[in-house]
Amino acid sequence: MEEILAGPGMSGFVSILDPREEVPHLQALVDDIKGSARRKAPATAKQNVISLPRPAASETSSPVEVAEPPPKAPAPMAERAPGPKRDTPLPVPPEGSRFRVRRAVLAQDGHSSGEEVLYQSLWNYRYARQESKETRLVTIGWKAMSKLARLTPRNTRRNCETLIEKLAIEQLSEENSRESIGRTYRLFSYKAILERRRAAGMEWVTRSRGVVFVAPPAGKETQASLVKKEAGPETVPDTEREPGPKRDTGSGSSSSGLIVRTLREYLPDVDDASVAVLVEACRLKAADATEEEINYFVRIKADLMHRMGTVKSPMGFLRAAVPRCFEGESFRQFREAETRRREVAQMREAAQERDLRRFQDEQRAVLENPQSTEEERRFARNYLGIPEPSSKGPGV
Repeated sequence: MEEILAGPGMSGFVSILDPREEVPHLQALVDDIKGSARRKAPATAKQNVISLPRPAASETSSPVEVAEPPPKAPAPMAERAPGPKRDTPLPVPPEGSRFRVRRAVLAQDGHSSGEEVLYQSLWNYRYARQESKETRLVTIGWKAMSKLARLTPRNTRRNCETLIEKLAIEQLSEENSRESIGRTYRLFSYKAILERRRAAGMEWVTRSRGVVFVAPPAGKETQASLVKKEAGPETVPDTEREPGPKRDTGSGSSSSGLIVRTLREYLPDVDDASVAVLVEACRLKAADATEEEINYFVRIKADLMHRMGTVKSPMGFLRAAVPRCFEGESFRQFREAETRRREVAQMREAAQERDLRRFQDEQRAVLENPQSTEEERRFARNYLGIPEPSSKGPGV
């Protein structure tokens, strides 16, 4: 055992068993530190001692020394627990702030990267139920939501709460832990989100650690305030007044109302002059281009622009990209495919019309046939919209 412990490989493991060695050149420093501590101790203790007299039965004895308790440290301020959104106005950006305030033209402009990932994951969830054209319903728990968006549970919960505050989603019901049923949410489309935010005056954002909606800068007004001034509080979203040189898109406008409505889903600030230039550029390539064809390619290129997310001039991109769709072999094949599609649709409609007329003739024949049962007659009258004959006699 002694040979093993004396080996160089074991010296480091057993060095703690060696007796303590004296360090004479540091002993004077240690003595000075101990001496200064002894000198300071009585003075410190004396400050916290109070002399109190004893009771009357023992007045001759010396006073009692009671140690004064040390002063209490101030209690830390309790942090406010996060809760639901308060009914408070939007924050005003401070003067001279280094964060630029800009208008949220798209619904995505109001989302951070984590919020957008969570929104897209829920919108494209395979178990999402279509409620209407602009809304979907999703029933999901926190764990499944976290796994779906590939976020941590904490970030998932925080992003979900901020999406509710930003009017992108809406919670409809609480979870049912006993039956393992998660919360039910209503998800709004990008178009519906923009309309809800305009109505609430949420149009300006600033980016710091996230995306925060703020009050409009000085001299700027929100879409909701413009509508309230011009049309009153009962104005529907489709008739809201849009900023721009030309706002009226009636029948007398040179641009197409169909194209304007499509573009406003992506660019709420679009004006008639820009749309007219786009239509004219398309018809320079194909003079017989219809509004439906232009609208079709506008939607395709606008979707591509949003997926890219790096386009700084949206209308400039569309004015360059959409007219190119009206030239070359690809446009010729597109028109041939559209012609075949319309022919197939017409043939299908004609077949459905023939089947409908044949079925109506069969139901009329049922009413005229004396051998038809009462159940068949009732169904035929119901289908043809013929009222039931009165069961009351003539004398009643």
